[in-house]
Amino acid sequence: MFVHGEGKTDLADKILTVTSFVFGVILAFAISNRNSRLSSIKEKLREQYKKDFTIKQGIKLSLEIFEEIQGKGFNIDKFELIFIKKDNKKIERKEGAEIKEM
Repeated sequence: MFVHGEGKTDLADKILTVTSFVFGVILAFAISNRNSRLSSIKEKLREQYKKDFTIKQGIKLSLEIFEEIQGKGFNIDKFELIFIKKDNKKIERKEGAEIKEM
């Protein structure tokens, strides 16, 4: 931090201390929120996932979980899927409207 004047001041130290503390608090809440959402996703997958799911069923389940967690913020256009089909062993990529069609 640069403060115009004759060097380091108590005010500059206080501002730096307060901003560091506020940044730490905001960061802690952000991490806590993400961990909470991640735990929720893992829990829902454990409950609903089946080993014999097809690719389409797995995608549908995943998107339903994300939509439930994100609520109004859910937007299919933010997603990109890449998978390999067992029958032709080719990489397939889908995004946005293509995912809806599946």
